[in-house]
Amino acid sequence: MRVTPGRRGDLSRLRVALCAVFAAHGFMFASWAVRVPAVKEQTAASSAALGLALLGLSAGAVATMLLAGALCRRFGSPRVTVLSCAVLSLTLPLPALAGSALAAGVSEVDLGLLEKAIDTAAVRYDRDGDQHYDVASALIKSIRGSDVDASLHYLARMIEAGEDPRFIVRRLVIVASEDIGMADPTALTTAVAAMHAVQFIGMPEATLTLSHAVIHLATAPKSNAATLAIGAAVADVRAGLAGPVPAHLRDAHYRSAGKLGHGVGYRYAHDAPGGVAAQQYAPDAVHGRDYYQPTGYGAERPIRDRVANLRRILRGSADPDPGARPGGAGRRGTQEE
Repeated sequence: MRVTPGRRGDLSRLRVALCAVFAAHGFMFASWAVRVPAVKEQTAASSAALGLALLGLSAGAVATMLLAGALCRRFGSPRVTVLSCAVLSLTLPLPALAGSALAAGVSEVDLGLLEKAIDTAAVRYDRDGDQHYDVASALIKSIRGSDVDASLHYLARMIEAGEDPRFIVRRLVIVASEDIGMADPTALTTAVAAMHAVQFIGMPEATLTLSHAVIHLATAPKSNAATLAIGAAVADVRAGLAGPVPAHLRDAHYRSAGKLGHGVGYRYAHDAPGGVAAQQYAPDAVHGRDYYQPTGYGAERPIRDRVANLRRILRGSADPDPGARPGGAGRRGTQEE
């Protein structure tokens, strides 16, 4: 928001009003603090910032917000921000909190009493600490394990803790390929659609989209065959198993390519029976290596049979599918495509 000369006066009056409210609450807190002298820190982030907001009431609005903001930045609490500390100071029922403490016979205010006073449970979740990674890990592992209810629980904890929805949906896009893959190819479509929806509509409405995506991924059949396949291929490349590209697959666009034998003998797949041209595609060093090992789960089951048949055709140990259309003068395109 741009601050115009006219608005500066309004903002100044607003600051004065806020300071007056803070001061009033400060007097209330000071009189109550005689009987309940300490605010006990329960966690490194949320309770510490809440306690600071209480103790700083008598010092005025500006000091409280600055100190609470510094503490939040130090400990990385996503729930307790400068704004929430200010709102807390305006809404926290201090007399009720004092009454609860005295009724319980305690002289220290802990996080449990604060939760009762504001009637909201504190979500123990620190974006830069163990809780952040533990809950995110539990979400992914619950999806991988097909426990849809546990997956929704961890999703809810992340949302309620104020986690960036873009972080959540990035994890969903990854798990769609890493743990589902070809067993349900539509899982990646759903995850990517959720990513765009989160960016387009934002929170809190995007909560529905995240739930939709998590339910799809958790209930989908699972396969890590795509993950293992690229891992095996990368391992061979890093081990030096590369070698030159077969001559018939090399670029033949330039004039002297034929003299070098590039592109000579290349077979156009669409003119071959079944649309599969039996010729060597991989370099000699890895020819015959089977990187992709389809599982028998979900949509990957028929793919497993098709991959096995394709490998027999390409390696010359089987004829093309007898039900396929015969080869002929189809649209050839360029021989180098």
